[in-house]
Amino acid sequence: GDNATLLYLITTAGIPAMSVLMAVGYAVSIGKVSIRYVESLALAWADEDVITPEQVDGKIRYLQQTRAAADKVEKVLELVRPLTAAQAKMADKWLNLWHFSDVMLQKAYAIMIEKCEGKFSPAYMDKILERWHAEGIPSPDRIEAPKTKKKGPASTNPEQSSLDSEFEEQLLKYRPKFSKKG
Repeated sequence: GDNATLLYLITTAGIPAMSVLMAVGYAVSIGKVSIRYVESLALAWADEDVITPEQVDGKIRYLQQTRAAADKVEKVLELVRPLTAAQAKMADKWLNLWHFSDVMLQKAYAIMIEKCEGKFSPAYMDKILERWHAEGIPSPDRIEAPKTKKKGPASTNPEQSSLDSEFEEQLLKYRPKFSKKG
């Protein structure tokens, strides 16, 4: 059972005993008390070449930081569902790499909800924040209103624009007449 799994991780998989114990401790800290979870966690870390106690400690710190970022984003945005692992990585990037404030997250969230018809799309929100980060926008007062895209080719020529408007008006007024065949 459990002892055989721990022994397998140490002897066959070649993971140091201290690293296996650290994996057990981390699993318990997040409420995952199954030996199968510990086994899959330790083997996944070994696949990533996270084997020594120092490497395992760094991995655990990263996972805890990511979870804390996800918790904060969930609270700030008042989300009803917890973020997935991939979304938690985005949250970590937003808070710990790009250092966005709660207000900036809420502003990006509001834009995303408007553009995505009320649906939560972390990938869309990530693109908004990525653009703001690239442009060095630190606060909401520096955010420009999004430019609306017109369907079809854009024209900078005022005469062409006027012709387009007239054409659209004529299209709206046009009512086809159908004749009966008989």
